[in-house]
Amino acid sequence: MIRSTLLNTKKSTFAIVGPTENEKTNSPYGTGFFVSGDGHFVTAAHVLYDPINNYNPRFDLSKILLVRDIHDEQKVGNTTCCTGAVIYLDVNNDFVLLKVSDDEIRDTSWLVNGKFPHLKVSNRILDEAEPVYSYGYPLSETVKIISGETLTIEVEGQGNQTYPVHTFQTVLCPRTTSLIVSSRTENSNFQNQNGIPNTYVLDKALNYGNSGGPIISSLTGFVHGMCRRFQPVGIRQKSLIDTNGNPLQIVIPSLYGIATNLSIPS
Repeated sequence: MIRSTLLNTKKSTFAIVGPTENEKTNSPYGTGFFVSGDGHFVTAAHVLYDPINNYNPRFDLSKILLVRDIHDEQKVGNTTCCTGAVIYLDVNNDFVLLKVSDDEIRDTSWLVNGKFPHLKVSNRILDEAEPVYSYGYPLSETVKIISGETLTIEVEGQGNQTYPVHTFQTVLCPRTTSLIVSSRTENSNFQNQNGIPNTYVLDKALNYGNSGGPIISSLTGFVHGMCRRFQPVGIRQKSLIDTNGNPLQIVIPSLYGIATNLSIPS
């Protein structure tokens, strides 16, 4: 069932790339996906804003790049789309909505019949044990883009290679992961007053770079959630104690995943 909707998911989903501190290179920060043919797209708030630093932007958000893998389209490499302006931010639910500017919609090669490929958002609440899947860019490498007419980089196994800047393509590693909904709440208090859960707990963890990527029903292809984080779990070991006689913990860093529910009224 996943394969019947995966092609549209791939075309609708992309890596979110931005400049590093020295602004001489660009780096993938997470995943995003289109939710309308007019260029609205979403990602996790922490992809663009640093929660440790009062949710200040991680970089100049006017320099966002959307980069998509195109290996399955009879081509080699990736293609870069466009920037996007923030139009809605919800840090409590780790959600941000952006839109590609109108002048870029007319110029981008990402359009299909004049519109962006996109995922349809469903307001239906997922059931426990319901099959879903994720698609995202968890293992993407740094994007090296340097000003000038040509770009020389070291390619693994090939040595230094020189490319015209306008044709240079990023190294990306998109991944599809099959999941089920393990629970509709992370804990007994983690839901809105109307009973709609803020999050879904998934039976597998999703890695760094998957953040902001879609959680899609395997049966319908509709998107119901967005990858938020993996959940590290500490298990106390009675047989292991510290110098004060307290049990030590073994931390399992990637036990299960947490996804923002896109049915939240806000």
